[in-house]
Amino acid sequence: NLLVYTEAAETGDGASVAGKTGRVVQLSLTEHEYEESDGTYRTVDIQDESLVNGHWVYRTGATTYGAANDHLLIDKNDFWAPMGYEFDSSSRMWYQRTPDIYSAQNTGWESVSLPFTAELVTTHQKGEITHFYGDGGNNGKIGHEYWLRKYTDIKTGTETDTATFVSLAKGENAETKAYTNTFLWDELHEGLSGGQNQYYKTEHTYEDYPLLQQATPYIIGFPGKTFYEFDLSGQWTSRACPLGFDRQVITFASHTGITIRKSDVDMNDEEIIKTYGNYTFTPSYLNEEIAAGTQNYVMAADGSKYVKVPATGDATPILPFRAYFTKDGSGEDAISIVFNDDMEKMSDEVKDDEIIDDHSPSEDMDERGGITFTPGVGSITTKSTLKEARTVLVYGVSGALVKAFDIKPNATVTIYVPSGLVYAIRTVTGDYSSKLLVR
Repeated sequence: NLLVYTEAAETGDGASVAGKTGRVVQLSLTEHEYEESDGTYRTVDIQDESLVNGHWVYRTGATTYGAANDHLLIDKNDFWAPMGYEFDSSSRMWYQRTPDIYSAQNTGWESVSLPFTAELVTTHQKGEITHFYGDGGNNGKIGHEYWLRKYTDIKTGTETDTATFVSLAKGENAETKAYTNTFLWDELHEGLSGGQNQYYKTEHTYEDYPLLQQATPYIIGFPGKTFYEFDLSGQWTSRACPLGFDRQVITFASHTGITIRKSDVDMNDEEIIKTYGNYTFTPSYLNEEIAAGTQNYVMAADGSKYVKVPATGDATPILPFRAYFTKDGSGEDAISIVFNDDMEKMSDEVKDDEIIDDHSPSEDMDERGGITFTPGVGSITTKSTLKEARTVLVYGVSGALVKAFDIKPNATVTIYVPSGLVYAIRTVTGDYSSKLLVR
């Protein structure tokens, strides 16, 4: 994602040294031209990232710069614009990402922060996807394929603070979006008995559809296999789709002719990077390291919450185009920051019994396992059949924290505590809890 700034390119006998340099740089940097492989679905093919070796930016005025090619950002690679620049009327910035994790109700969140506003979010096979938004009517709650949430508040607790992330509001930095993706109907639903799923048969227009904004940090959720035909992980199959689909690569693309701001302006824009209760949700365009023992929080491996960086040991990495929490202030730090707003369920109007498997999402949740707490003689045994780790907290009758420990997936942990007392025990995420009398 290296940006190379030069004077405008010049050719011929009268070309200046600076102009010749500009021409050499222009020819040396391989640009990937943005192209949609299907104009109705608006699919974008997976790009060969190894061929990208930088992006040319040239002087257009005394203090202004421009770009005459599409700039494809490579995920997890540094991007930094020391000076802003404007694309010409036929060029844009775009970015591709393969999610590391997928949504399964309250887990599976990732974060995203990009140096451009995304006019399009799409995949290489299943086409354009749109996010749930705060319409208040059917447009915002029906016919959308992923979740996008912005940070609006935080409430403090004992060990866990709770961040408020909400869907974008209708009309907020918005435009009218013509949604033409009929892939689900064409490839899955058409011809099935009952023809129940009609939504994706036709095009739709979303009035005042809010776009993912430049420099703004969000949490983002891409549906996994428990959301059936909306799955982007490549794991879902059914009678109607026995071969399934590939793991989808997500493309974010801007309009043409946009302006890229200086990156240090993006990183310090208080109008879009908000602080509540001493917690700031912070974007990042660089590979950074956060020192141990600092007041910073990174996304947990299961995407269920943000967790405080370790008190000691190695630094914690932050990847480009993600977001993390920083805390600036006194007082005891929370162990983690959880989210207070559940994902919307995909509408029943876009379900068809001939499409989905012979089980319900709740049964899929059961397959993920659980945690049980069992009292013994002077002991408490915790058994996990989950596929992700959890932090467990044990409290005495006075409310004081007695013990805290991590339990790994498919593991059993026994701790020893004084007998004859009642203990409250729960996971930090709050999804498993119990009160026990230890004899």
